[in-house]
Amino acid sequence: MLVMILERGAFVSEVSSTVLAMTNPASLLAKQLEEWSIPQGHHPQSARTLEGDNDLTFWQRHGRAVGLLMEIERSLGGLEAAGHDVHSWWNALPHWYRAVFAYETPWTAGIPNGREAIQSTHMDMLRMLGTFLQYASATPQFKPGGVEEMLAAVAEVEDLIKVSVEMDDSVRHYMLSLIWELRTCLDEIDIFGTAGPRRLTFELAGVMFSRASGLEDQGSEASATWRDKARRLVSTMLGAASLKMVEGAAGEGFKAIIQ
Repeated sequence: MLVMILERGAFVSEVSSTVLAMTNPASLLAKQLEEWSIPQGHHPQSARTLEGDNDLTFWQRHGRAVGLLMEIERSLGGLEAAGHDVHSWWNALPHWYRAVFAYETPWTAGIPNGREAIQSTHMDMLRMLGTFLQYASATPQFKPGGVEEMLAAVAEVEDLIKVSVEMDDSVRHYMLSLIWELRTCLDEIDIFGTAGPRRLTFELAGVMFSRASGLEDQGSEASATWRDKARRLVSTMLGAASLKMVEGAAGEGFKAIIQ
C-alpha cells in the first residue's frame, strides 16, 4: 500500500494526517519542525521558547532534535545496507539539519510575514521517510509500559547501583550517567519518542547482565539480584519479547568494562 501511495504522488494528502502520530525519528522531527513555525512578527528564538523555559532547557530541546537527526542517519544507513535506494533522503538530510539550526533565518530578528521552519518540499520528504520507516518496520515498535512504571524500574536499578560494593567508581558513575539520561528521555518521550529510552535500556541492561555474570563467576549471591533487576528493567521498558535479545547481547565488551 505504501508503494502505491508514493507512486501515485498522493503522499501529502493521504498520510499527513497520521504521520505525526507515529513514533519513528523522521515523523517526530517533522512534528517538532511544524511546531517551530515562526508566526508573523516573531523570530526563531521566540517561536521555539516554551513557557517555563530557561536557557538550558531551551538548548536541550534543540539537542534532542539533533538526536532525532542522528537516529534518522542510522535508519538510512540501515536501509542502505539492506539494499534499499535511499539516495534522495540522504540528499534531503542537510536541509533538515538547516531547519533544526534555523540556518537561513536570523535568530533574533522578527519575520514580518512569518515563515515555516522548513520549506514544504523538504518537509514532504521528511514525512515521506517517516511513513516509510513506519510501514517498512525499519524502526522497532516497542510497546512499553506507562512512564510511571518505567521510572519505578529505573529507580530500582539506581538504588542497586548506589548500594553495591566492590564496584569501581568509574563504572558506578558510568551507570548512573545512563540512569540520568534515561530519566531525561522519559520526561520527553511524548516529544522525542522511544528511540532514546530504547538505546539506553539496551546499554544499561547489557552492563547489568554482564555484571551478574561476573558476580556469578565469583560465586556471589548478588548475581541473582542484578539479573532480576535487569530483567525487570527490560521487560518494563521494552517488553518481554526484547528480554532474550538483550540478555544474550551481554558479551565480552561489557564484561571488560565491569571487571
